[in-house]
Amino acid sequence: MGLREWFLQPYLQRLKEIEKKLSNLDEISHKLELLETKLEQLDMLKDNVKDNRLTVRELQKEIEAIRIEIEAIKIGREADFSKASDLELEEKIMELLKQGYTSPSELYRMLNISKDKLYRILNNLIEKRRIAKIKKKRRVYYIPVEEEI
Repeated sequence: MGLREWFLQPYLQRLKEIEKKLSNLDEISHKLELLETKLEQLDMLKDNVKDNRLTVRELQKEIEAIRIEIEAIKIGREADFSKASDLELEEKIMELLKQGYTSPSELYRMLNISKDKLYRILNNLIEKRRIAKIKKKRRVYYIPVEEEI
């Protein structure tokens, strides 16, 4: 390795990192376009299907799952929350709850962290009385608790 290569090595490594991030961004934007196209198709199909309620319910579930995935991509799912501190995750979860993402499955998809970590943080927030857990039959929802002024 010559002096020039030794001197330029950090810059070349940084350039490789930037190229990798750009390729990831291209993949994410391509996936986002595909999901939005599929969402439009499903919306049109839902409008055409009026008689069969079961089909409509299945379509609504799939449409909602795609919307959640699109939102996750838009708000930065590529951000690595697995290495975030618990306090950062608590704030992100509070932000998502205030936006209306109240089920654990929605939060799991948005944050892309382990389910154990998600439930641990949700339980911490319940203990701190920042959120409340609501059960409706077999479904569980979490809502932010209104702070008294």
